[in-house]
Amino acid sequence: MLRGPLPSYEEGEPKEMPLRDRLPDRLIDAAVAILRQLKRPASAKEIIDAARSQPDLQHFIGGKTPHKTLNARIAVDIIKKGNDSIFYRYAPASYGLREAFSDDSHDHNYKRVFIGNSRRKEVSNEPVATIIADDLSFLAFDGLYSAEQYPLGILNLLDIRYLDRKHVELRTDVKQLVSYACLYHDDCVLAFEKGRYTSDNGEFIGKQSIGFGGHVNYYDLSLFDETPVGLNLNIIRELYEELYIFRNHFKGGIEEIRFLGFLVDSSTNNGKKHLGLAAAVKLKQKLELETATLGFRNLRWIPVEKTPNSFNQFEIWSQYLFRHLQNLSGMLD
Repeated sequence: MLRGPLPSYEEGEPKEMPLRDRLPDRLIDAAVAILRQLKRPASAKEIIDAARSQPDLQHFIGGKTPHKTLNARIAVDIIKKGNDSIFYRYAPASYGLREAFSDDSHDHNYKRVFIGNSRRKEVSNEPVATIIADDLSFLAFDGLYSAEQYPLGILNLLDIRYLDRKHVELRTDVKQLVSYACLYHDDCVLAFEKGRYTSDNGEFIGKQSIGFGGHVNYYDLSLFDETPVGLNLNIIRELYEELYIFRNHFKGGIEEIRFLGFLVDSSTNNGKKHLGLAAAVKLKQKLELETATLGFRNLRWIPVEKTPNSFNQFEIWSQYLFRHLQNLSGMLD
């Protein structure tokens, strides 16, 4: 329970303000109070949920989608005021208070500013895992090569090199390793539509998908990950960054990560440059869907046993992966 007056949005704010200017700030005041309680960054939805549980704050929460209103107000405040904003962006759709930078009681891991892009992701220059394309001649046809016949350990026999991503994006003689994980629970898989905020040159905008993930990079390697390229850590990192649904369930929400096989596609520009590492992330429960970037929309759970009517609208890797899940038919449970 909070005690005392609510915090002011800005230092030096006049005591008396026009009613039409003052009322919206109470939502911001509530956000500041919650973030001070949490002592860590949080999403707008998490802030709203926390405020609703407190009698002295809940009456400031109104409307059908207050978390969207709060998210927009904080984002605009950061854009307009920059470093002078009381807030900072910690991750996509997650915010903290700048005062935390000078407070030793806050976890130092939360004291970093996320720099996002306004509309599209730009290709970073991180060192990504690559394999010479000719070394993958045993994967001669398009499709999903099952882990039973082609285990992930095959990569131990190949020459994996970590090259600057911006450099290899222009090459066709190497394949970039990309994780491609579906979220799975109770015979259902999470599907979504790709939006315009993407780094795939717009090739898959509007396409349906069941795969989350990204480039496997040098920083995914760890003694704590038994996979040859740090695949498990890569998947967890990508899910945490792309879908912020693991905020409260990050450590306990994943029951198992299972490598399913290699994805090969020569029909798209992206497919020609990448080798997909398909995996299923089994969740302990269906979490509330909350997208954290502009890259995903229309998130929904779909049953694996029934092929969706819009199946031909799914990107090709998703089609391969979905058919493979159907063939497994309950073996993931």
